[in-house]
Amino acid sequence: MERTVRSWAEKVSMGQGRLQRFDAVVMGDTMEFMEELLLSDGGAKGNLFQVDDIYEHYFYVPVQKEAQIQVLLLTDSKKRGRLRQFLCTALKRTGHTEYQASAGTDQFGNPAYFCYELEMRQLLRVRQELGWNGQGSIFCFPYQRAVLEAFLEKGVRYCEIVTEKVMEYLCQEED
Repeated sequence: MERTVRSWAEKVSMGQGRLQRFDAVVMGDTMEFMEELLLSDGGAKGNLFQVDDIYEHYFYVPVQKEAQIQVLLLTDSKKRGRLRQFLCTALKRTGHTEYQASAGTDQFGNPAYFCYELEMRQLLRVRQELGWNGQGSIFCFPYQRAVLEAFLEKGVRYCEIVTEKVMEYLCQEED
């Protein structure tokens, strides 16, 4: 079904003279459901979902008030870029490519990961890298932290992004 929808969407976009990249948004009742999806192996456990390569990005958005910041960032690429640029000022060194898991390094020289978008393929890459390195900094919103701590390595440093301050910062440009 997913392949059919993506193929149809690509066909329509090519008919308009350009090929567009498509992402998937997965919504769930709780943050814990995201962890279930990330740990699912498809049909073997009866879960019938697995993060795969059908879409470039799989964004998870919990249906809760605090996640309105995620919806804002997903729907406004300018604000998303502005927040990323601002967060990069907290890093000692930046250097990010599309398929690189880290956004750069923190003040201790450890990899820094921006996990606040809850992009599930990215979270799987971050988990793998943390398994190898055992250290790093995770940037996330407060409502995401507990589930990310359960899913990712325990020995990493968490940097919570204050949602209210981000909303203020992003809305300043509109005034």
